[in-house]
Amino acid sequence: MAGHSHIKMWIISTLLLMSFVHPSLANVKKEAKYLILGAGAGGLHAARLLLAQNITDFIILEGTNQIGGRSERSVDFGGITFNPGDMFVYGNIDYLQMLGFGLQKYDFAFWEVRNDQGEDITSEANTQDGILYAAKEATNDLAEGAVKHKRPDIDQKTAMAMKGWLAKSPLDEIVQWYYFDFDQGIQMKRESLVGTYRQSLQPDYYLITDYGASGLFSDVEQQLDEEHLHLGEVVVKIDQSGDKVIVTTGNTPSEEEEYVADYVLVTFSLGVLQQGEVTFIPPLPEWKTEQLCRYQRGTIEGVLLRFASKFWSDAEWILHASDRQDVDYHHYPAFLNVDREGMHPGSNILVAILTGEEAIRVEGLSDEEIMEEVLNVLRNMYGEENVSELQEMYFERWATNPFSYGTFDTWPVPANIPPDAHERLAANVGHVFFAQQASSYENIGLTVGTIEASSMAVSKMLYCGKTGGDCPEDYESTWSYWSEMECDERDDRELHGCVMIKKNEGKTRKVNTVN
Repeated sequence: MAGHSHIKMWIISTLLLMSFVHPSLANVKKEAKYLILGAGAGGLHAARLLLAQNITDFIILEGTNQIGGRSERSVDFGGITFNPGDMFVYGNIDYLQMLGFGLQKYDFAFWEVRNDQGEDITSEANTQDGILYAAKEATNDLAEGAVKHKRPDIDQKTAMAMKGWLAKSPLDEIVQWYYFDFDQGIQMKRESLVGTYRQSLQPDYYLITDYGASGLFSDVEQQLDEEHLHLGEVVVKIDQSGDKVIVTTGNTPSEEEEYVADYVLVTFSLGVLQQGEVTFIPPLPEWKTEQLCRYQRGTIEGVLLRFASKFWSDAEWILHASDRQDVDYHHYPAFLNVDREGMHPGSNILVAILTGEEAIRVEGLSDEEIMEEVLNVLRNMYGEENVSELQEMYFERWATNPFSYGTFDTWPVPANIPPDAHERLAANVGHVFFAQQASSYENIGLTVGTIEASSMAVSKMLYCGKTGGDCPEDYESTWSYWSEMECDERDDRELHGCVMIKKNEGKTRKVNTVN
């Protein structure tokens, strides 16, 4: 009996000790020095950099059941491998091919434009294209002046109007869409003049390799095992209120797992952070959240369509000048012709290109509803009797994907953007580091920009890891949240309409000035 009493006392003591374990450490699954959140391009490149320095004490947490993010999302459609996540890539051709892309350049001049009356209006479109292009070239002076003289940025619609362009017809609208919405994935009135100008300096390429963009990170994938890569782990909380950073995964309390690390690198898309999918404890400071909310997510995506036979021309791009006036976006504005020399002749495949609000609208439809809409559009463009049977469709739906919320980062809505906006976005907060595409000033919106942002973040994180210090925030807010206004003075020397920015105990506040 005495033996049984000792056993009972041991059990009771053990249970009592367990009841006093800190709740945040009760379900710890794994501990590592570095946690990388997200196994997309940014996360995989971060792992590559760590492995290059023989650092193996890290874990990657990925919410989906595959790695690579959009870059390596590939589907077999009509016997052809497509990459619906990175159909279009931009940048220096030599650098992109060195990274592993297989590319074919667009021929932007090779288009056909049709309206809802079934008319080929390409000739008229070419005329309007010349007028728009001249106005767009003229806006370059505005953009260069804004950069050189630090003038406020403006939106592209305003800039184009200043140079004499105003869309007055469905034909004008679709030519305008091709230059602007299709470039940034958002409406022209929300596009930054400076940002669009910088991006237009990059050549455009169509991603056509059968392996998609998988060549980018094949070296890393081969080195990752189950110890370093945990799939299906949806991050819901990042807590750095204690000595360590605790990352919680799981959609419900019963599914929760906790990971502990010294340093955490967040590579989620900007859209995920903007949607509040992750809780930060303590909350991120205002100088950080302001930039996370300021930048935009653009969406350019394609609906893969395979027909019984080809009924369209050999033009690379087929644009749709829609007569619809009930919506403030472009209704199925363009189709990429995959069935042509240099691509996949004989495939009978078109890709309906969607951007911005139209992409979000279409994502809310069922596949059957999308197929019906596409057929109605094409029957108007080519005549009902000429359009063959639509046999197959595939649509990824990136704009509402909870692990993406769009396809790339783009510049903020034009405003008096603080000159250190990118610096704020890239800055760490304590032991939590950030690598979002928009952190790259030179390559915002590009896969190359994601890789660049990851490189910067890993460099800072490793520096903190080697010094073993408290890793203070590497950004010190020296620019006010509101642009400072120069005070106008009346003849009686009284201040007029002046707002002065003052700092008080590390916080920014606005106060009206008085004499």
